[in-house]
This record gives sequence, C-alpha cells and structure tokens, in this order.
Amino acid sequence: MKTLMLTSLLLSFVLNAKELDVIIKNVTVISPLNPYQASVVDKHWVGIKDNKIKTISAKALSDSDANVIDGTGKFLIPGLMDAHVHLNRMPGLPFELSRFNEKEIAELESLQLKYQQRQGKNYLYYGVTQVLEPGASKESMSLFQSNGVAPTSYFCGAVPIYQGYNAQGINYEHLHEKRPYYAHQQGDPSHLHEKHILESHSPKQLVKRLADDGAICTKVYLEDGFGERSDIPLIASNTLDELKSASEHHGLKMMAHANATDMQRLGLTHKMDVMAHGNWNWLDESRVGTKGELPPKVKAVADDIIRSGVAYQPTLNVMRALTDVMREGHITETEYKTVLSKAQMAWYQTEAGQWFAREMKTGWGNMSDAQKIARFEFNQQLGKRVLNYIYQNGGLISLATDTPPAPTYASQPGLATYWELKDMHDAGMSLASILAAATLNNAKAFSLDKQYGTVEVGKVANLLLLNVSPLQSVEAYNHIDTVILNGEPLSRTDLEITK
Repeated sequence: MKTLMLTSLLLSFVLNAKELDVIIKNVTVISPLNPYQASVVDKHWVGIKDNKIKTISAKALSDSDANVIDGTGKFLIPGLMDAHVHLNRMPGLPFELSRFNEKEIAELESLQLKYQQRQGKNYLYYGVTQVLEPGASKESMSLFQSNGVAPTSYFCGAVPIYQGYNAQGINYEHLHEKRPYYAHQQGDPSHLHEKHILESHSPKQLVKRLADDGAICTKVYLEDGFGERSDIPLIASNTLDELKSASEHHGLKMMAHANATDMQRLGLTHKMDVMAHGNWNWLDESRVGTKGELPPKVKAVADDIIRSGVAYQPTLNVMRALTDVMREGHITETEYKTVLSKAQMAWYQTEAGQWFAREMKTGWGNMSDAQKIARFEFNQQLGKRVLNYIYQNGGLISLATDTPPAPTYASQPGLATYWELKDMHDAGMSLASILAAATLNNAKAFSLDKQYGTVEVGKVANLLLLNVSPLQSVEAYNHIDTVILNGEPLSRTDLEITK
C-alpha cells in the first residue's frame, strides 16, 4: 500500500510539473541558415524551459502555468553577440585622474560606479545578449556580471609583450601585475623576475592559465606602430607559433589585433582564427582613393582571409567613434539619450569631459578640424571597401565593435553595436548576412554554436522579439519588443535608462 501511495504521489508530481516556463505564441521565427540566408516560418509557437528552447511548433502550445507572450505580428530571432567589447570602464574616462581636483575626481568615481551598474542593460537594450571581451581576466568578468542584469559574457586573454602594444611604458618588474597574461620572450630583462614568474609567462604555461581561468580565446597584438610608423616592438614569430600550438591544445581560438595590410598578412602567416579589426591602414597603397579595385597588396590579403576562413571583424565603429568625438556638439545626438544618464551626458559636455576631443585635434599642424575629420572618414571608407570585398567574395564576417576603442565617449555599449550594424549595411552587406554576422557567424567563430546563433530546440534561450523584420530593415534592431535572456523575458521598456 505504501509503495502504491508513493507511486501515485510521484505520478501526480510529474503530471503537474510545469512543462514550460515561457511560451511565445503565433510568432514569425527568423533564423540564419548560413552567412547569406535565413529561414522564415510564420505563425509558430516557441516553448522555453530551464533557459533552453524546448520546442518549436506549428501547433499551439498550452501550459496554464507558463508566461505566455503574444508574438502576433512580431519576429523572433537569436540574440546578438558583440564579439569585441571592453567592459567596466566608462567611455571617455581618462586613464589618469591626477589632472582633476578632489571634487572632480569624486564626481568621476560616482559616474564610473553608476556606469558599471548600467552597462549591461545598455547592451541588452540594443539586443546584445552575448559579449566577448578580448582583453579581460576572470576577475573583470566577475565584476561585469556582479552589476545586475547583463549579457552572457566570455573573454579572451590579451597577450602583450614587453614594451609592445598595450604594454608600452610598463616597467618589466611590474609587467606581470599589470598584464597577467603577458608573454615572456628571449631578450626580456629576465633578471628582474623570479624563475617561477618567468615560467608562468612562457607561451605554453600562460595559455594553460588562460584556459584554467575560463577564457575561450587568446589575443595577440600585431601592431608595430600607427600609420606607416614602425616604432613599437613586435611579437616574435616563434612566440606566435608557440601560442598558436598551445591554444589549439587547449581548444582556444587565436585572435589577432591587426588593422594594417602588413600586420594582417603576419596574422595569416601564423594561422590566426579571428582578425580583430578591419584593414583601414593600407600603408603605401592608401593613396589610391576610395573607388575602383582594391590595390594589389590589400586585395591579396583580403583574398587569403577569404580562402583561410578567418573570421573577419570589420570594427567600423573604431574610425566612426574617433571621428565623431571631434564633431562639435555630437554628444547631443538624440540616440545617446537611450544609454546615457543626464549626469553622464552633462559631464561629457564640460571642458573636462571634452579632453579626448581636444587631444584628437592636437598635433595636426595647420589642418582645420574639418580636414582632420575628413582624414578619419577616408580611413573608414577604406575599411568599408575591404569589408565589402571580403563579404561579396564569401568571407566570414563577425559583428564586433571594439567598444570603446579609445577613451572616446562616441562609442557607448549597445548603441555602438546598433550603429555598427547600420555601417555594415551601408558597406553593402545584405540584411540576411548582417543577421548571420551578429548571430551564427560569431557563434561558429568562437565554437559557441551548440549554445547560440540560431533559433533551435536545445539552444540557450537568448532571443529577441522584434516589431519589425530584420530582413526588411536594419532599423529593426532598434524596434525591440522583448529581450529574452537565459529564458527570462525582459521588456525593452524595463531596460530604458531612467536617470
């Protein structure tokens, strides 16, 4: 009798268990099939359980306990992934605060704290449900996730070298503290470190530490100077090869910071998986203008990017953000109000807040501000031309903004991602390909396609419910009804900035 009663209780529990947490009814489901095409199915029902997509059906789903969202006239797509962001530090904030007085420092520290608490919502407001920080640590990722609702986050470990890009001016005895994943190379002042520190920064050991810390990729800097200058030490070829071998052993992708023809060629030589940045620095070929065929060296690198299957991050936001910060009154653009508090916007308009705009305009000789802006606009057009060529010829394009690429307030979380999508469309990418670049392509590029990238049963329920089809207009990404993050629906109105 006791056995029978227990069996009945268990059966009752199973029958009464909540089968679905969320049901989206009568919605048009749009999901990328490949980098150029998307599937579209009308009047479908999508069921979510325990943060996963459990079912997609042409028949009505029913669960009296589920949260039912009416998708009539709306479009369900995968959540977006911005695969190159820099978290936690407020755009436009100086790296050194010593130039400010005590009262100003207190104000900036308050703005910085509020920014950290807000940044996750800004990404979500524009549909970004996954982010990748290519220069972080497990501690900085924990900080990002500790500040309230935020996209799912991943990171690469940045691997600079002594006095190389992103490590210039740091004394060697402090390098392991300032850059925890730096690569020790032959010729470094080894006598300044104990043996165990040097060993932990060998390519093999530092990549192991990266993997143990939860990184999904290794980032190297292929940057020997700005423009046609070559005044920054460059990582050694044998170091690159050792890092690549160790990364493959631990299942990590290799990302290369490279925005010039020669540096992207170097990245291809050493079999990088992801090219972080578009090619807007054509060196001696930059004088050919913005029309016609790509010049021979630029074209050869682009062709090899296509052939090798490297994920190409155009990061058009970089040149745009460096240009816009120099534009008089740009910060008053209406869309900034969607991501900036009144206090943050007010500070950006002060003399102190305009520090980087002044710095960008310094050192140009007798050039007018209009000529300086035109120079950066020219470089952005070069980047768009390369993007168009790689896209039109079958390359794998990855949505990535490098937000913020410098201490410029013109690159804000979420909003910069939306502007990047619009710039990609302006560069000639189709709407279906833009959707793929923001979802499926990024998921595949970083081996996350079992969890994200498409609307499929079994995948994580990071989804967007749009009021406009993304196959009809790129503006659809600013017409979000609901963001679904790990199965939890978030109304866009609840993500709006309130102060």
